[in-house]
Amino acid sequence: MRGKLAILSILSVMVLFLLAVNVSAAMFTATVDPISPVIKPGEKATFKVTILNSGSSDLTLDIFSPQSGFGWNVDTFPLEDRRVVVKSGATKNVEVYAQPLKDTGSGIYKITLKIQSVETKETWEDTLKVFVATKEDQTYLPSLKVDLDLNDKLNPQETQSVKVLVENENALNFKNLLLKVNSDMPEFAVQQTFDLKPLAKKFIEFTIKPNPYQQPKEYFLFFVFERNGETVKVIEKKVTIITMTPEFSQEVSEKTKFLKTERTVLVKNGGNVKNTQQIKVEAPLVKSIFTTTNAQITKSEGKRYYTWELSLGPGEEVSLKQVENLRIPFYLLFLICVVVLLYFTLRSPLVITKSAISGEKSGGVITSLKVTLAVKNVGSRPIKNIEVFDIVPGIGHVEKELESGTVKPADIKPGPKGTVVKWKIGELDAKEERLIHYRIRAKLNILGTMQLPKAKGKFETRPGKFRSSYSNIYSIGP
Repeated sequence: MRGKLAILSILSVMVLFLLAVNVSAAMFTATVDPISPVIKPGEKATFKVTILNSGSSDLTLDIFSPQSGFGWNVDTFPLEDRRVVVKSGATKNVEVYAQPLKDTGSGIYKITLKIQSVETKETWEDTLKVFVATKEDQTYLPSLKVDLDLNDKLNPQETQSVKVLVENENALNFKNLLLKVNSDMPEFAVQQTFDLKPLAKKFIEFTIKPNPYQQPKEYFLFFVFERNGETVKVIEKKVTIITMTPEFSQEVSEKTKFLKTERTVLVKNGGNVKNTQQIKVEAPLVKSIFTTTNAQITKSEGKRYYTWELSLGPGEEVSLKQVENLRIPFYLLFLICVVVLLYFTLRSPLVITKSAISGEKSGGVITSLKVTLAVKNVGSRPIKNIEVFDIVPGIGHVEKELESGTVKPADIKPGPKGTVVKWKIGELDAKEERLIHYRIRAKLNILGTMQLPKAKGKFETRPGKFRSSYSNIYSIGP
């Protein structure tokens, strides 16, 4: 039994929920537009009521006024429109009139109009404004009610929306009513002309783009309404331009011409106050060696940066220059390559290396030397008809006894600087080396260091043409 009751309770809740959803969905709205709101005693003021059924089901609506019969006769025209059916999603226009039942004085009368749903009892309510005139030639002073929708704090870098609701509170029919906005900010100078019927409302909306660098402070806006050159109403609005301090914008441009890059960083303060910020551009180590700029080099999180400390006013911009010049290292590298190429191209393939060791010594005195000449073909082709010449200083003479396996001198003869020893080597293949050994016996005891002059070698490059090579100078001490 309890289970059945629980199920019935759940079902009841669900039914109530569905009914609530259905009721909330059955919604409608209405608007009132005056047709002839200005009347004389005994006349009817007429209005157009537009009903929109935005719900999901059809609605039956009753239209009435609780003031009807109490000094006023309020009804629909035709009378059968007192109850109307508005289909879901449809719009229905109904004409409503209001007529005073007795003499009334001139002025504005507010009549309540209600629309009620038969199904949901949902009620909509608004006011019919009727202006009763007592004299046909009576004139009225303009009376406007104005509501402004504008933020008190304005971001100068955003477009501002201005909404103005103007309501005519008397029987004047305004033609070419002028709205002017006056301010210390030129961008807010706006003019707009519009018409406004008696007791009617007008919604005016426009946008304004302030100066993005407008100084932050308080400003006053004056909304001036003019009719035939005369001021009808003035509304004052105080707004504040807020302080904007965004990061400086950076725009990078490059111009490259043969290994030289000129880089320009255009920095701009997009805020509306003077600001000081650091500008950083990454500075790779290798490139920074060849880059000239007036920035400082700083390090952050393991990276190197060109850093500028800039202080810019509102809207002010400055260009930062960097010049990356790879021409000098390129020229140096090119020159080195040329030198190396020339060296290997023009160097003599015949290389002679001279060395010596001292023989007998007595108390630090050199009495003899063993000289070695290493003759090598470092080229890639054989060389022929090689002759090697060495000069023995006058303080020594060449011993005739030779070691086995060495090349024998072809000639030994005196010269102006000492004894000239000559060897002939017929041919050396590519990379082949030949060693020449000989001994020098000192005529006098040699103290200190002895310097052996360069040995000379020559070889035939083509028939009758020879090329020379020289060894190093070798110094030997006790």
